[in-house]
Order: sequence, then C-alpha cells, then structure tokens
Amino acid sequence: MSELDIKDELVLTPWQRHRFLVMIAGVVMVACFLVSVALGLYNSSGASQVDLSRPEYAAIRTQATKDGNDKAFDSTGTLDEKAIQSFKDLYNARAAKVVGVDSFDAAALSEESLQLMSSDTTPAN
Repeated sequence: MSELDIKDELVLTPWQRHRFLVMIAGVVMVACFLVSVALGLYNSSGASQVDLSRPEYAAIRTQATKDGNDKAFDSTGTLDEKAIQSFKDLYNARAAKVVGVDSFDAAALSEESLQLMSSDTTPAN
C-alpha cells in the first residue's frame, strides 16, 4: 500500500462541527434583539397608548365604535338622475372638507380634517 492509497481522515475544527447550531443560535439572538427594539419603539412612540386591542382597554373599546349616523351612498337600487345627484352631493360635501385644508398646515392632520371618527358631513367653511 502506497502513501497515495491512504486516505487522510477529514479533521474538522469545533467551529466546522457545530456551525449550524451556532448559526441558529445567532439568528435567534438577532431576532430577539430586533423584537426588543420594535417593542421599545412601540412603547416610546406612544402607539401603545392608543392601541385599543390591548386587554386593559376592553371597557373603552365599546365606546370607540363608529356612529351609525353617517350618510352613505346606497350601493343597491336604481341608477337614475336622482341617485347620481345624491352621490354628487355626498361626494362634494366630503371633498370640500378635504380640499379646504392647506397640505402643510398643522390642521391637515386634525380630526376635523381627516374625518375618521366624525359623522358630520356638512362642508367646513
């Protein structure tokens, strides 16, 4: 038997033997770090104070429901001149509120301007 016929045993370092487990542990540590950063931003930005899905706000959640007084265009029925005029009136009332606010004004993000929770559909002048 010559030296060429003898196969050298493959010698692995500890890193090579356990690199998969080390990589998995590294990924878990990075994920934990990113989650802790995200939760820190969630709490420090104040978003946690307005999150009504949290269990301690269950009593308040019922008060935050939207009023049923919103005027909305009926999606069923006949499409005649009266229905089209009704839609235009509702659309123009909402559009007047949106267009009436300067984009760079601080009032552009007010509740009155955004109309997210209001049921009033009269145009603001």
